Parts: sequence; C-alpha cells; structure tokens
Amino acid sequence: MSITIQTRFAVDRNQNRKIEPDEIVKFAELSALDENKDQILEGTELTGIHYEYGKDVWAPADAPHVEAEQGVACTIKVQRIRLEDGGLDLNINCNYFPRLA
Repeated sequence: MSITIQTRFAVDRNQNRKIEPDEIVKFAELSALDENKDQILEGTELTGIHYEYGKDVWAPADAPHVEAEQGVACTIKVQRIRLEDGGLDLNINCNYFPRLA
C-alpha cells in the first residue's frame, strides 16, 4: 500500500533527543548522511535523524515510535528514506485494545 504524506526532517546534532529550530533540515541535506552513496538511508544511517509526526512531535527515524489513543496503539518504524525519489518507507503496526478504549 502506498500513501502520500508530507513531513519535515531534522538532524539532532547536539544529541539531546530534542529538536531545536536550527536542526530542521531540507530534504536534500539528508544526502550528506548517505555513507555508502546508494541514495538510501537505512540502518545506522538513520541515527540522529528525526521526522515530524503531527504538529511539533519529532519521532526518531532509528527507533520505533509508539502512539496510543482511544484503545489503539500503533508502532511506527522507519525502514528507509529513499533520497532519489523522496520516499519514506514505514512499517506501521496497530493493535486495538478494547479495555483501553
């Protein structure tokens, strides 16, 4: 399944797990992090990269991000960022917990 979304990216340069305004980058700037120059960021190349999830919620690209609301818990994991076409491959797994609703 393919859907189109827009998101901003940031690089946590000071490694404080908080995104400062000056750490928000243009998509093209992510290519500097492509260690093997294959136009794909994955694995350790995702370290320090965050993507905006919602308004001013920054999720790490190198670790699962969990969102829970009204009995539904979703785990979102970035598999890769495709630099050539601007794609972001995500693995999204949602579970419904009726007792939490």
